[in-house]
Amino acid sequence: MAFVSATTASLFPLRSPLAGASSSFVLQPAHRIPLSPPFPTAPHSTVLHSPRSTAPGSPFRRHPSRTAVTATAAAGMGVAGWTQKTFRLGARSRGCHLVTKEIVNAVPELRNYKVGLAHIFIRHTSAALTLNENADPDVRKDMKMILGEVVEDGHPRFLHRDEGDDDMAAHVVSSLVGASVSVPVTDGRLALGTWQGVWLVEWRNYGGERSVTVTVQGEKK
Repeated sequence: MAFVSATTASLFPLRSPLAGASSSFVLQPAHRIPLSPPFPTAPHSTVLHSPRSTAPGSPFRRHPSRTAVTATAAAGMGVAGWTQKTFRLGARSRGCHLVTKEIVNAVPELRNYKVGLAHIFIRHTSAALTLNENADPDVRKDMKMILGEVVEDGHPRFLHRDEGDDDMAAHVVSSLVGASVSVPVTDGRLALGTWQGVWLVEWRNYGGERSVTVTVQGEKK
């Protein structure tokens, strides 16, 4: 990076037309400035941000205008932030269940974000999360039927049988459907489509409560 001293401008004077001289620039030779260490010690040198830049007398001091521009940009963009919550969804029977409201109620901090992204993650290997139809409950019934035909409980070739016939099938469904979804956040709300909702796909007959972690990142209001 080239370093330009604040005194360099004095090497390029402009002659005043009021004095009868030409108004063109008169270029004069400037000192060569090294492009490699050791760095110059000019108080107003523009440098990259460095952990040492705030040390008294350091050659890494930030240029005042660079600091001002950064502060202005930050003010215009708002304040970036993170929120992470872990909570439990109520126990449900095997099937596909709409849980959007339960998730939103568990993370009221969503309303503090102007724009961002919510990552919703289930902390289990025998259940899953997905996005799908939020209106007609027949869609959830049909999905349960199809998944049941694709993954057979107690398949004769399953080796893992320690926790019942539904357990290995639940592991398969968990990987097929997925353990997480990501949803945009706009004006404090999950920016889902009109007919979209977050589903819990529970595949154990008695799975109990399910632990979910939601991480929100973005620009706060």
